Amino acid sequence: MNKHRFFLPIGFFIFFAAITCYAAMVVADTAHEIAIAETIKQQWQKPNRPVSVPVVAVSHDFAIADWIQEPKGGRALLRFNAGHWQTLMCGDVNLM
Repeated sequence: MNKHRFFLPIGFFIFFAAITCYAAMVVADTAHEIAIAETIKQQWQKPNRPVSVPVVAVSHDFAIADWIQEPKGGRALLRFNAGHWQTLMCGDVNLM
């Protein structure tokens, strides 16, 4: 019986460590999505023509972001390099 008394605390520790790691990944992805949207807005937004970035998909150092600047919209391919996101290619919805 004494052999098994540590299983429950160790199980809780592993469970909470996994939740913490998952939460850190979610926060990191959200930070990247915000940085990508800001990169696109800094490049193309004008006072009378706002840009919205409704969808961002991130995979490692690359991302695809949908953008809308009425009356047009499209997609941008971005790469994370030297601590910031760079736009590699931008086009209309037929980009992919």
